[in-house]
Formats: sequence, C-alpha cells, structure tokens
Amino acid sequence: MLCVFPETGPATPPGTARPFGSGLAYFALRTGAPIVPLILGGTHELYLHRRFRLEVLEPVVWQDLAGVPRDA
Repeated sequence: MLCVFPETGPATPPGTARPFGSGLAYFALRTGAPIVPLILGGTHELYLHRRFRLEVLEPVVWQDLAGVPRDA
C-alpha cells in the first residue's frame, strides 16, 4: 500500500507540518503495515531548476505512534 501526501488542510509555512489525514491510520490499522515517513523540503518554491530534499525516516508501526503495546 502506498499513500502519498496523507496530510490534510491548507499549506503551512516552511518548517511546519500539516496534520495527517485519517486515511493513513486506517491503512495501518487494517493491514498492520509499517508507516515509512517521508519528509519533503523546499517544496514551497517549486519551479524549473529548483531543488528539493527528500528524507526517508525509519519505519514505525501504528502501535508505537498510538502508545499502545504491540501484540506478541
């Protein structure tokens, strides 16, 4: 499963994050698949020859995000 740009709401100033939409949690709960956070930087000024940064963070599971113990 791949979800791209699961945030909701209007654009925010550079350096701040938008809230996640509920779709991401739905997929994680239903499938048990880990969530791999991606950070895109520099997208507030995208045009020809501009650069942006993509950073891939460590995968997390919904239980860790929610603060509940994982099933053994």
